[in-house]
Amino acid sequence: MNIEQLHRLVAVDGPFSSIYFSDPGRSVSAVEREAHWWDVAHGLVELHIPPVHIEHAAATVLDETPPSTHVGRAVITNDQQTWLDHILSWVPETVVARHSRLPHLFPLIESELTEDLGPITDHHSRSARRLEGLADVCRALRSGAVDTLEVGNLRNEVVFVGDLPNWVATEADVLVELGSVAITTELAVEALPYAAVATESAIVLLHDRATSNCACAASIRGVPATGRLKTHADQGHRSGRG
Repeated sequence: MNIEQLHRLVAVDGPFSSIYFSDPGRSVSAVEREAHWWDVAHGLVELHIPPVHIEHAAATVLDETPPSTHVGRAVITNDQQTWLDHILSWVPETVVARHSRLPHLFPLIESELTEDLGPITDHHSRSARRLEGLADVCRALRSGAVDTLEVGNLRNEVVFVGDLPNWVATEADVLVELGSVAITTELAVEALPYAAVATESAIVLLHDRATSNCACAASIRGVPATGRLKTHADQGHRSGRG
């Protein structure tokens, strides 16, 4: 997929509803397809997706030209509108939906981004320095220094997120020192990819993540990315903590 579609999400406020589902497209009649969508929508209510987000998703799915075949689809909305509508390379067997402060991007990473970005070994050649571990990766994301984020076995790890998308830390005090007004606890599997998108970092999966003890890693770029966001370095703050 075009990663610029994800950059749009950084510029708008959450909470977001991230919905992954199957769309039969023109493989069925228009009546059958609409009925299928409302079955999906009924399930979204049970998954605590806000009604206004379901309405935005419905308008996106039903008002546009349907796909020619049965496909998987990703729709990400907030209170205002749909911000991402993407045809997946895979068809979800069940509806995957999450309502949270940050968009749930991991299903996209699993099947879409890695295909576009190429094998992980190609990215290692872009940077001689590599970090492992949640605290060090968070620190690098805060400084805009991550060239490629490698998502491993994050399980249910959580991180603290501050005022900026790339202000992620394993200790809340770090964000207090940066002057963050809002500090929330988020799943690392959501927060780290979002921070990577915000700092224009590539995202790939660790190939052995199922058996690896490595939660995440990052290869480091030579010059921090500061064009899209202010980072803790721009604010005049430095912290060696996670």
